[in-house]
Amino acid sequence: MEERYRELKQIIEQRYRELNQAIVRIEIEHGEKLDALFDAFKINNENIKKQNERIHRCEIKIEKNSDDIYILNSKVNSR
Repeated sequence: MEERYRELKQIIEQRYRELNQAIVRIEIEHGEKLDALFDAFKINNENIKKQNERIHRCEIKIEKNSDDIYILNSKVNSR
């Protein structure tokens, strides 16, 4: 009976170690995947910021051109 208890205890301890190793492996793999995902989010956010800045510059140019067109139309119509 005591021998069977030791055998079962060893089996349980071995499976516990295997389970812990599996958990550690999963945590490492998921950690790497999360790091890659956050890197992608960071790059995407940087690209969005650059595009927003570009759009803002274009909007300023459009407003200036609109003002210039208004002035030119005013001059043409005043003649």
